[in-house]
Amino acid sequence: MDQSIAKQLESLGFEIIGTGGGCTAWAKYHHGLEVLISDDASADLDGEHCSINVFDQDGLDVMALEFKVVELPQQIQEIFKLTTKG
Repeated sequence: MDQSIAKQLESLGFEIIGTGGGCTAWAKYHHGLEVLISDDASADLDGEHCSINVFDQDGLDVMALEFKVVELPQQIQEIFKLTTKG
């Protein structure tokens, strides 16, 4: 994984979590929603594209997006209006 992307995700408040069955994702709770980012059920983001899935409090998938990994931090900031930690 590109370490600059990992650092950018961390600065936006994301952390790596286990999602079950050996799968991992970058995760953040935002306004009552859980935002998960992964690449083929892994937080390593080694592929060209990644998925962003947003779940509500009942665990229902309310949004699913796909982006190029290199564009991910910028897209996340724009979509969710996130700012980096000071």
